[in-house]
Amino acid sequence: MQYCLPCIPGLYQPNKGGNKCQNCPSGKFQNSPGNETCQHCKLGETTSTTGAASCEKCDLGKYGSTKGTCLACPAGQYQDGKGATSCNECDVDTYLSEVGKSSKADCQQCEVDRTTGDATGNTNSAVCLCKRSKYFQNEKNKCISCPTGADCSKHDGLKLSEVFALPGYYRLNNEKLDIDTTFIPCSQAFTGSNAVDIAKQRCCPLQEKDSNTSTCSTINASSNPNLQCQKG
Repeated sequence: MQYCLPCIPGLYQPNKGGNKCQNCPSGKFQNSPGNETCQHCKLGETTSTTGAASCEKCDLGKYGSTKGTCLACPAGQYQDGKGATSCNECDVDTYLSEVGKSSKADCQQCEVDRTTGDATGNTNSAVCLCKRSKYFQNEKNKCISCPTGADCSKHDGLKLSEVFALPGYYRLNNEKLDIDTTFIPCSQAFTGSNAVDIAKQRCCPLQEKDSNTSTCSTINASSNPNLQCQKG
């Protein structure tokens, strides 16, 4: 005499009269005997093998992309907890080029003179640009201290050709903007205790509509140098 036996947990049989139970596929489980189907693991969980009677949380460095499926965290992100449904982005001024990382410490720090600005989740060092105001980026991609009399605040990774003069200074050589770091103090053309104030009114003066904006910040750096001066 033949008997019909229930499939044990982890196995199922969808067909009547079947003579062999089947393993639940990866990402699914069955924790009770005698079932026709398997259940999906929850989001953030999966199975390490087929024929599983229970699920386990997604491991470190991974996240639950769909029910029963765990994927490695992409570049620029990490996950230091189990069972997560998303990954954490690396902070500003850091980057991470590898996938599947499990710690914030895996995010690489930009050099001290470079920044990623507001960007997070960066995937390579190319996003680490020379910090605005303090530096400009030369033709060899090195950070050089902003010259005296220059304004390097336009954006991070500023090229020398984009740097303009501060109020009271004048940039002489517009034909060599990519190599010339000379910004002449206009005050040397005047005498008296108010020489600096006079220079600020005549060289790259502040705009009347915006007391914080220099005239030179709104003109093309390769323009006629005379545009840096007040008319007359």
